[in-house]
Amino acid sequence: MRQQKEYYTIVYLLDGQASYRDANGFSSPLRPGDLMIVFPDFAHNYNALPGGHWKPMWFTFDRSVFAPWTQNGLLDPATPVHHLEPMDYWYKRFRDFFDSFNSRRPAFPMLSVVQFQEILLQALHSEERGAVSPHDLAWAEHVCSILAQETASPQPLSQIAQTMDLSYDTFRRRFARIVGISPQQYRNRSLIERACRLMRETNLNNKEIAYRLGFYDEFHFSHRFKRIVGRSPSDYRKTLPMNMV
Repeated sequence: MRQQKEYYTIVYLLDGQASYRDANGFSSPLRPGDLMIVFPDFAHNYNALPGGHWKPMWFTFDRSVFAPWTQNGLLDPATPVHHLEPMDYWYKRFRDFFDSFNSRRPAFPMLSVVQFQEILLQALHSEERGAVSPHDLAWAEHVCSILAQETASPQPLSQIAQTMDLSYDTFRRRFARIVGISPQQYRNRSLIERACRLMRETNLNNKEIAYRLGFYDEFHFSHRFKRIVGRSPSDYRKTLPMNMV
């Protein structure tokens, strides 16, 4: 068995057959759609079955990214293997993250870490509630596209619910059940992603970005940014390469 001391590795199996076992005595066959979480300082082994093949997609993060999740029980070394369906949906989520991360390197990766944490949290939430139907996933993707629209006057959530012939409470509960966070939380994250992009790609200062994105003032923008990204806009700017600011 092998150990990785400083990293968490998340593996999503796309094709083929494999197996996993660890020092706890846990062992499991792996099939397409399985999500495996490899913990730091934890002896383990995984590979394709003898004579077979497998096609995994994997992501590796510093232990500091998910250590709080393990400490609070969101991730448990006793249950390292999960299953996510439908595969087309989750493959697209992971693939979109992978492509987005690579397109903006070598910019500071904090936002990418937050985005992956959000995807993984939604995945675990989905597994806990049971597989989400393709109809619900298509509905949620449509709503997400509306919430992420780049407009100075975003449509009120109550109006979005009304266009779908739903009460706001029903709309909010359905979205949260599928996505794992509320519509407002999703909109807030999308807004901050736009703010990060403006910092990378324009010379706008924080006050101008706050105005463009519809915040009350620069203080309100800074408070929201720090709550989601984990640092202030000014600190985030310091991490950008010089030719990007």
